[in-house]
Amino acid sequence: MPPIEPLEPRTLLTAGGLDPTFGVGGKVTTNFTVPLAAHAFALAALPDGRTVVFARSPLGDAQPLSMARFTSSGKIDPTFGQAGEVFRGYGAAGDPFDALRLPDGKLIVLVHRGEKELSVARYLADGAPDTTFGHAGTTILPLTNLLDARFAVAPDGKIVVVVAGFMETICLFRLTASGMLDTSFGNAGTATVDNKLDLFIDLHLKLAVRPDGRI
Repeated sequence: MPPIEPLEPRTLLTAGGLDPTFGVGGKVTTNFTVPLAAHAFALAALPDGRTVVFARSPLGDAQPLSMARFTSSGKIDPTFGQAGEVFRGYGAAGDPFDALRLPDGKLIVLVHRGEKELSVARYLADGAPDTTFGHAGTTILPLTNLLDARFAVAPDGKIVVVVAGFMETICLFRLTASGMLDTSFGNAGTATVDNKLDLFIDLHLKLAVRPDGRI
């Protein structure tokens, strides 16, 4: 069983030293209220100095999404979610892959739902699901298999998701800003690229959308 690894957001001074005004001596250790270990995988800094931490919380075969928001001084922000935290499962083998904060303050998370489903979920700035996105806040992308996935947001708000699986193709999906497949992209919102991968190559995806919309 892996060791318990508490979440530790830290603030560094310009010179590289820990900021003593943040937490205790520049360090904050947080355990989520659920009895699970939390492993941070993404971080979003807000313009007002607050920070949102995105984490995986192993629970059997699943790794439910955990989010916490901290004030600029390193304290849990009670105005986010429930007492500063959001905890949400996405079914068996759920595993968050990627996350970011949008310019309007909303949060987007990409979550693995087993080998044949990938969820794109959007949350409001306060941690509540954004019910105007997809279906009640979530869009599910059907897959044949899945190794890794990442996403990026275009200047017009459209969301591009790249997925790699065990087959010799990389799949691209483009969603509208409201979370629906963008039928003006590829074949009804999807496109594939032959990547000539061997079966067991360790893959690390990166994705960028240019100002002109090219990927």
